[in-house]
Amino acid sequence: MKNTKLVVFCALMLSAVLSGFARQLLAPNEVVAPSDILFMLVGVFLLFVWFRLDSDERSYRRSALLNVGVIALAVVVLPYYFFRSRGFARGLAASVLFLVAGLMYSLLQYVGAHLSYLAGRS
Repeated sequence: MKNTKLVVFCALMLSAVLSGFARQLLAPNEVVAPSDILFMLVGVFLLFVWFRLDSDERSYRRSALLNVGVIALAVVVLPYYFFRSRGFARGLAASVLFLVAGLMYSLLQYVGAHLSYLAGRS
């Protein structure tokens, strides 16, 4: 199960690079690119798959409200889930890792956009 979670996490990070690449390619000077909606849906799907795998691994019973919350407002609901499923110390550590993963996602989007920019210059 941990290998599957790692594959889903890597797919999420790859989607960040592709998102940045597509944004730079399709709408370099725009605030929102048409591809952003597609990559947002892919990201939410992968995050939800990771959440399902993690909760199954921990035998944590998910409610329908928790499932919807992860899809609608993951930034708030996932830390809640981390504290509920892991306790305080591990929940705090998981929340910090979640924050780091979010920053990494943003950095990888930037890397993808820069790669697209460099590819367009040559």
